[in-house]
Amino acid sequence: MTTVFIMGTKLKILFNSIRDNLMLGPVRAALIRRRDAAREYPNFLSVVAIMKNEAPYIKEWLDYHIAIGIDKFYLYDNESTDDIKVVLAPYIKSGRVEYKLWPGSRMQLQAYRDAVAMHKNDTKWLAFFDIDEFLMPSPREFLKKQSGNVAQVTLGCAIFGTNGHKTKPVDGLLSNFTRRGAISDECKSIVNPRLVRAIHSCHYSAVAGKTINACGARIAASRDADYPIDTFRVNHYKTKSVAECAAKFGVGDALYGARPMALEKYLEKYDQNEVLDKSICSKRK
Repeated sequence: MTTVFIMGTKLKILFNSIRDNLMLGPVRAALIRRRDAAREYPNFLSVVAIMKNEAPYIKEWLDYHIAIGIDKFYLYDNESTDDIKVVLAPYIKSGRVEYKLWPGSRMQLQAYRDAVAMHKNDTKWLAFFDIDEFLMPSPREFLKKQSGNVAQVTLGCAIFGTNGHKTKPVDGLLSNFTRRGAISDECKSIVNPRLVRAIHSCHYSAVAGKTINACGARIAASRDADYPIDTFRVNHYKTKSVAECAAKFGVGDALYGARPMALEKYLEKYDQNEVLDKSICSKRK
């Protein structure tokens, strides 16, 4: 039954994506922008994320993002075996979180496509983040100032390393992992979901409109674009401690399935600790 569900879901999302892409020509995009200018959406800024065994981390992640002004969370559960639903229960009950079981391998982009299809008329802006990624500072005022021609905002990622921790600290993520790399070569995005043409990457989407960076400069979204981290950015706690990183490797990856590199190579690449950076501790207030 699970296999039938996964195949049926993938085909449905593929069909909807092709249909929406064909329909989203210049005339329709202009109509969407005109409607957006006059319409209030139930939520201004929402986040979609896929998760697997994130119960130890999800409360800190949710509470932080609620504090900086995220209105709604669309969370896709990729077959967690921990007590994630127990932790999420009060957020689901309050309506802040919409939970969806999302089984299968390599289902991250499918989750993003489903969120766009299902919720594009429920939120003005939709951000694509992971549970180990924290947006800072709040981009609400920046987004309010953008014209209707802006369809996507890309944010540079600051990569935080192990901070010397061999095992999981006892009192939270943000206060214990305060050292990051000096440069950013990754990005995540916030989109107008009604102007998304296609999602082929977890970093950015093909959109009908302008893509800008966090400084407001128009860019062509790609791996080589300029993604500054000194205005708005995403803190990516990519490794956490060595023990947590090893445990993460044991459950696979929602984007790739099997991990694309060995644990030792992963730590060699992403255990970046050159810069002391505690700025998120003040931004959370």
